[in-house]
Amino acid sequence: MLVWAGHSLARVFWILFPSAETSVSGSLLSLPVSPTTARAVDLSTIRRAFILAPAGSGVLVDSSQQSSAADTRLDLVLRGSMVSNLPQRSQAIIASGAEQQVYQPGDRLSGIAADVELLAVYPDHVILMNAGREERLSMYEVRIERSQAANAIEATAITVASEVAESVPLATAALSNIIRLQVYQQDGRPVGLRIRHGSRADLLGNVGLRVGDLITAIDGQAVTQLTQLPGLLQTIEQSESVQLEVQRDDTRFDVNLNRAALGLQ
Repeated sequence: MLVWAGHSLARVFWILFPSAETSVSGSLLSLPVSPTTARAVDLSTIRRAFILAPAGSGVLVDSSQQSSAADTRLDLVLRGSMVSNLPQRSQAIIASGAEQQVYQPGDRLSGIAADVELLAVYPDHVILMNAGREERLSMYEVRIERSQAANAIEATAITVASEVAESVPLATAALSNIIRLQVYQQDGRPVGLRIRHGSRADLLGNVGLRVGDLITAIDGQAVTQLTQLPGLLQTIEQSESVQLEVQRDDTRFDVNLNRAALGLQ
């Protein structure tokens, strides 16, 4: 698994998964979590959200269905989302200050004064019920792109959000502009992180990676469950380089992922 964090919530990025009931490849990844049983994760050093999304695009829910919800003004950060074929099994990692929890639809958020319930989870945002009103909490990178697009449109009247994202200097761009991952499963169990289309193949080639490669371990720790991800993110955030175990077809090999080689400071 590859991850990073950077710049005021802007240096890492991930697109990962769930499973078959939290479906990816027709198998179930069981990750029962609630605010009372969830393990709080201190990710104060991680300044960038990651996205957990199904490996099969067919299981993704159309985000436009919830486009009418207004952006929330609550001081919350969506660290990650795991979308399931069964909506009630979807999960979201939401932070409030230094406190971070994993929630499922129907859970009430902790760490805030308001009575807020998680209603639905989508690949790049969640829907909250706040005082009887539906509100959207977007992944950090999505909010940044919206803000950049809005500013650019005011200045030029024709700029598109994707064009704005491409204009960000590589040295300060989030890792999300370089590598996108999804959890890959076999027999209902996660076995690694697949580098998916949308990644910068040219830059990944600098470190010996390519689209389709499966990352099975990071610094010797096998990628086997979602709950590992925060700790692995923290490891990568604090390291100039990490050692990856990679599988490509039937070949296994090691890759030293160096931040500088990807053009990141």
